[in-house]
Amino acid sequence: GSPANDWRNCALTKSEQSPWMKLQLGRDFKIKQVRIHARDVLAERLDGIDIRVDGQVCAENLVGWNNSEVRTVDCKASGKIVQFQSHRHVDLAICEVGVLAEDLPIGRARRLSGSVEDSERLPLFAGPPRDLAPLSVPKGWKIT
Repeated sequence: GSPANDWRNCALTKSEQSPWMKLQLGRDFKIKQVRIHARDVLAERLDGIDIRVDGQVCAENLVGWNNSEVRTVDCKASGKIVQFQSHRHVDLAICEVGVLAEDLPIGRARRLSGSVEDSERLPLFAGPPRDLAPLSVPKGWKIT
């Protein structure tokens, strides 16, 4: 696989029942699509994941993942927290996430994306529920 989807560059949860990751956008956006980069091996561990925005399901039971796959999913919802959740007992790995969204209420389109090359700064969170820190755009992220 490429360095971007090698497991060492991916956000990874521990193996547990119903693991999840959250991406905090910092403020409300009208989300149109979410792009997920699977890791270079064991991508089937993503099978069955749901995507939620502020708790509202916008895509569910995403199956048929291939190693190194980049999948763009329609996700029509408004909010500031995008959550990825499995309903199985697995370790969840996502190597990159992109969000196509519009500002609210102005309506300017933006594409937000990031990689896990700098996982200390990437606003992906996994584990038990907790307060999330406000988002500042991390180094390596692009807003266009």
